[in-house]
Amino acid sequence: MSGREFTQADVEEFQGTEPLVTLVTRIGVTRGWAPENEAHMPGERKMHKAMHIFVWSPDKREIILKFNRSGENVNLWSSIGTHVYYAEDYYAAAVRELNTKLGLGLSMDAARNRMRFICHQEACIGTKMEHIRVYSFVLNSGEVIKSKEPLVTLPFDSVKYSLHKVDLSVAPVFRMLLSKFTREFTTGLKWRDIL
Repeated sequence: MSGREFTQADVEEFQGTEPLVTLVTRIGVTRGWAPENEAHMPGERKMHKAMHIFVWSPDKREIILKFNRSGENVNLWSSIGTHVYYAEDYYAAAVRELNTKLGLGLSMDAARNRMRFICHQEACIGTKMEHIRVYSFVLNSGEVIKSKEPLVTLPFDSVKYSLHKVDLSVAPVFRMLLSKFTREFTTGLKWRDIL
């Protein structure tokens, strides 16, 4: 099935065996679906939707990163992120990821009220052909994270100003998204207000 793109009729037959990612055109319009494991095949990268969430401490001074144990960014730190699956929008994928990766148990409405859209990064080689929407999510004071994956909390100012000096390896796409965020939103004194 390598290289196959799914139509709506194909989805019902295939759904359940493995997640299907939403394939898009250069301008982000949905054009079909493909098995997740085929989205990043070398020489056959398909443009698809993904999202990342910058998860912040309650005081908005620290950012939480996760350690990737598999995939193309194996053994690298990055923001919380995932592909957008069949029948999901970006928000639904974000809520799924917050609940799966951080164990927050949020309802769709509760998560929507706490998430803020930050920016969009168009698909390019640096994003591995992903159209990425980036959201901000601030943890409530005392909120407990139940992660099965290693997490690290870093002061954002040190990440922002000296990412290349921080003693950990980060995924290239996270560097790109963080750079875009810092260029567009952290130049003013009130940047934490957008979170």
